[in-house]
Amino acid sequence: MNTAQPPHLWLEPARRDKTGKLTHNAKWVIIDAGKKKSTGCKAQDHAGAARALERYLAEKHADKPLAKSRPAAAVRIADVLRHYLDVRGEKVARPTHLALRVDHLLDFWGDMTLDDVDSKACARYVRSRQPYEGASRRELEDLRAAIGLAKRDNLCREEVLVTLPKKPKPRTDWLERDVAARLIWHAYRKRERQVISRGRRKGEIVETRKRPTRHIARFILFGLYTGTRSRRIWSASFEKRADHPWIDVENGIFYREAPGETASETKRAPSIRIPKRLLAHLVRWKSGGHDPKQATTFLCEYHRGKPGDPKKAFARLVKDVLDGDVKSGIVRHSLRHTAATWLLQDEQDPHRVAGYLGMRTDTLISVYGHHHPDYQDEIGESFSRGRAGRKKKAA
Repeated sequence: MNTAQPPHLWLEPARRDKTGKLTHNAKWVIIDAGKKKSTGCKAQDHAGAARALERYLAEKHADKPLAKSRPAAAVRIADVLRHYLDVRGEKVARPTHLALRVDHLLDFWGDMTLDDVDSKACARYVRSRQPYEGASRRELEDLRAAIGLAKRDNLCREEVLVTLPKKPKPRTDWLERDVAARLIWHAYRKRERQVISRGRRKGEIVETRKRPTRHIARFILFGLYTGTRSRRIWSASFEKRADHPWIDVENGIFYREAPGETASETKRAPSIRIPKRLLAHLVRWKSGGHDPKQATTFLCEYHRGKPGDPKKAFARLVKDVLDGDVKSGIVRHSLRHTAATWLLQDEQDPHRVAGYLGMRTDTLISVYGHHHPDYQDEIGESFSRGRAGRKKKAA
């Protein structure tokens, strides 16, 4: 086994002086042959650091083509992953997410060769990523794709198999209408709380006029009405611009795909007609209603002029409102499950529902079909009326 570690990310801890005063914040650096190279990314920006590592690998090996037709024992997994990023990095739907997954793979596989890949090593990797079993499977799928590309490009002349863990069951937690309403109202009404830092009331906690979670209320409403995937909701813009889904309030259409984007076959993103009740909200949110200062460019605008991913804020909201009151497991994607469930409970045609949600009809029926009032009724009627097993009479 080659023990020379490839370039990898390391979170350099914060430093303090003798008095305990903070002098340097924690930051991500690239370690290569014992040398450190700054990524310019703070501790919380793992995604940015992963992109920096991807660029570093591409630049370092730009003029060093990989040798062809080598045995598995001579091909480093780090080189296979680097080759995969070079070829596929900018072609995938979410390159930042791919870079993050490759970073996790490098942490475990980076100093190994393809000859080290077997079912036991794959099982060790899954254990090393606990409790993120679903994430480990997705990362191993990337490794399998990278090895497949290396084989097709003749970097390795041997067949190497990646063993995937069992696919977890899809999460189908959904919200009752009253529970959804509680979440929305809490997010809409919540006021910011601050601690008075001076004067007679120093240390007292007071509420301000700011509403820090109204963007979460918008996120929930939009998710319930459209069943759209999370990223396409929070990054949606009221203006047509690159890299952002477009909410066209003038014509009442939501373009889930950003201009020039082509969604993957497995995660379809069809444009839809915006429901009228939701459209009325959107028109008001875009213009600011009675207060033009409240006008926004993005649906989930948290920092002025920028969209904000509500993942953590949504989790806090669920905990504050629903903790101990309903079953656990409610996440952002539960809004998509809820939209699918409600539409089927309302006896809507599954094919039209699937088209609206950007989902395959067979997937919709297999996962949510039991919510439809007519689910398997016709089959039961065949037995109840004695038709099952009888041959049809000739006309």
